[in-house]
Amino acid sequence: MRLYLVLVLVLALFMSAGPLFSRGNAEQEPAREEEPVTRKRSSERGSDGLLKHPGTPPVHFYKDYSADFGRSTVHFDTIINGGPPKDGIPSIDRPVFTDTEDASEWIRDREPVLLLRMNGHIRVYPLQILMWHEIVNDTVGETPITVTYSPLTNTGIVFLGTVDGSMLTFGTTGLLRYSNLIMYDRESGSWWQQATGEGIVGDHAGRNLTLLPAALLPWKLVEDHYADAEVLSRESGNAGWPYGSNPYEGYDTSLRPFLYRGPEPEERLSPMGRVLAVRIEDEEKAFTYSQLRREKVHTDALAGENIVLFWQPGTASPLDSTLLASGRDVGTAQAFYPAAAGRRLAFYHDGEHIRDRETGSIWTVSGKSVQGELEGSQLSSPLAISHFWFSWNAFRRDLR
Repeated sequence: MRLYLVLVLVLALFMSAGPLFSRGNAEQEPAREEEPVTRKRSSERGSDGLLKHPGTPPVHFYKDYSADFGRSTVHFDTIINGGPPKDGIPSIDRPVFTDTEDASEWIRDREPVLLLRMNGHIRVYPLQILMWHEIVNDTVGETPITVTYSPLTNTGIVFLGTVDGSMLTFGTTGLLRYSNLIMYDRESGSWWQQATGEGIVGDHAGRNLTLLPAALLPWKLVEDHYADAEVLSRESGNAGWPYGSNPYEGYDTSLRPFLYRGPEPEERLSPMGRVLAVRIEDEEKAFTYSQLRREKVHTDALAGENIVLFWQPGTASPLDSTLLASGRDVGTAQAFYPAAAGRRLAFYHDGEHIRDRETGSIWTVSGKSVQGELEGSQLSSPLAISHFWFSWNAFRRDLR
């Protein structure tokens, strides 16, 4: 209960400062000191990729965390306190699941959810729950996974919960880098960047978690076409939490991200514009939602592989209105390999539906055919993650 009260107090401050996220007041944001990342400092790294001079972490870092601060891939002055203390935003470590019929009683049609297909299972993680916990440590079959959501960067990412064969479980540090969640593993105390899956401080600094493809979809689509899915329930052990509400009202229409101290994004897109980042092997490319909204279907190539991207309306922004279900329609986008049922396919939008030219079958943004010769077929996906532009731009520089 104490952790709950701390979290509520912190988020109450966010909500009472609603104008901070509004367009009108964003222009009045006070001038900042020079951004930490622009200061002159050593970027010399050892053969293990660790910085030789990462700077000195603030004293309170030593007090609350057990990481080996002598091992870091990032400069400590890029890390800031996000407000809640360590585990002040509590992870869900014993997830309970329900069926789609029960979940439909409390999830609205346009609400965004993360859908994971793995080991013959279909798991659904509603953002209305992830918004308040940020991390779910789960097991699918016998495979440990970690499902995460960082609200300030709008990144929902699923990781394999092992490194070098050892199982890890994760919690929230309460710290941010480039406005993005920094996790820690309870086994070694190492810190991990949610947006990239990179170990940044501690024994696992320089190692990377395996990212798993997951789709951000509207609940109605899941309810209609994945009726056998298991859905993370509200039985989180935190009775009375305001699931379904959004403590960051108006955030994604603000002029600047909140608590951001990082490189200025390239001006080709608004900092809060949405992009879908697609990664195959070591290559990554970002596609803007605005482009995909216009085209509905976009074909491309990455790492020598053909890919197709679908965009479809009907998904509420989780960071717009007081209630997730009431957020404006921002749609959703996904990437796929254009092949199913043993044949290569070409896709187009007929003005109403996504179809393949070979059979005329109808497909949804989830990559599932719902009508026609290929009904029931499912396209496979490369890794594809939605970001705000400022977030992908910041971490893309680190990944180069």
